[in-house]
Amino acid sequence: MPTVKDVRIPAHENLQIPIVVFIVFLSILSLAVRPPLLRKVIFATILFLSYFWLWKTQSNNLVKDYSLGLWVATNVFCLNDFVGLCSWDGDVQRAVVRKRKRTKVTRRNGRGEHERKEEDGKDGLEEKEEIWTQPFTARLQWAFELWNAKRGVGWEHEVPDLRNHSNSASRTRRKTLSSFILAQITELAKCNLLYFIGDVLMQMNPSFLTHGPAFNEQVWWLKPTVVGHVLAARGSINATYVVGSMLWVVGRIVLSGVNGKGKEDMEDLLDEWPPLFGSFLEVWSVRNVWRRFWHQMMRKFLLTHGAFAADILNARHKAVRAFINLYTAFFISATIHYLGDYAVLKDWTGGSMIFFMLQPVAITFEILVLRIVRATGIRVPRWLAKAAGYTWVLVWFTATLPTWVEPVVRAGFMEDGWHGPVVLWFAEKLRPAAAKWE
Repeated sequence: MPTVKDVRIPAHENLQIPIVVFIVFLSILSLAVRPPLLRKVIFATILFLSYFWLWKTQSNNLVKDYSLGLWVATNVFCLNDFVGLCSWDGDVQRAVVRKRKRTKVTRRNGRGEHERKEEDGKDGLEEKEEIWTQPFTARLQWAFELWNAKRGVGWEHEVPDLRNHSNSASRTRRKTLSSFILAQITELAKCNLLYFIGDVLMQMNPSFLTHGPAFNEQVWWLKPTVVGHVLAARGSINATYVVGSMLWVVGRIVLSGVNGKGKEDMEDLLDEWPPLFGSFLEVWSVRNVWRRFWHQMMRKFLLTHGAFAADILNARHKAVRAFINLYTAFFISATIHYLGDYAVLKDWTGGSMIFFMLQPVAITFEILVLRIVRATGIRVPRWLAKAAGYTWVLVWFTATLPTWVEPVVRAGFMEDGWHGPVVLWFAEKLRPAAAKWE
């Protein structure tokens, strides 16, 4: 039976990259111009280009179409946060504020050692930059920095708990360029290892083959290998982030020297790149998976849309608002990934909507269980609670991930992915051994 990839006919493929580049330019421009009405006109143009890209273009590379389609859809909601919604009275330049830079001084501690501490120790905001009064070039740079700061690093809307992500301890040791580069190279090696493990798990699982058996037809012990998809995704996303961080930091230092601005404050510069993902030790609940373990690139605009929905529904009770926020955030995330599915399938048979809308249900279930346990006064040893949590998370994603990945796998998605020769060799060795246990 022919797959989506087999019968796919490229359409406007030569326009895909130029449109994405133009969308990037317009997105930054929409934040840099002064009149709020002009921002909305530019945003409307971006909406049209995004529609054209998602509905009217396609190539033979399903991975490229999915990745770029996901980015196009994400950018629409990100800009709607800054330009479209009325939560900031339509003027992002007057509403968004950077965090206050705090003076760091070196003093002796009680042991006679030198310590470098922040002088005031307070979190706060810089005085208003009044960026709307600055020349266009300054506003353009400001807009680029805001648009590029998806997690709000250095801005008042910085994602909470961002500094508590994995490797935060090592982050305190990355105070020089050489130590930062070394730490990032080490992290890049971990990314490659994680991608390797995830890809091996997928390659040894016959359900990841285009014409393979359905995921629900596997023997029970092979089903958890579906999480290899998550491991490979984390490895590849984080690798892109790590490489980008090194290029950005080195580029900033070079440009500072060229422009004669003197040496950058190294600590502030390196603080712009906190770890993208959290620790695997945090995945003892579905809530933690999405709040602490996974990247937080969408969290800002997801919560803003959630708050907007709560206001529209006139929700006043704190708990009600929290649940509206939760379900709205996952609905928007589901919509974004559903559009990514559409970029591949060109129909609405993708599984992203179901998968992502199941996640808040699981989180609600966890909250109810936790309240019941607390109400009954049951005391569970911490190690036992964590063990039960890790098991629950593995079972949950083993059961729900196939809903998301199966439609695109059957379309031929895995054929366009990169699989190293070592991965394929391992898979060939493991697949026959696994078949003996079926």
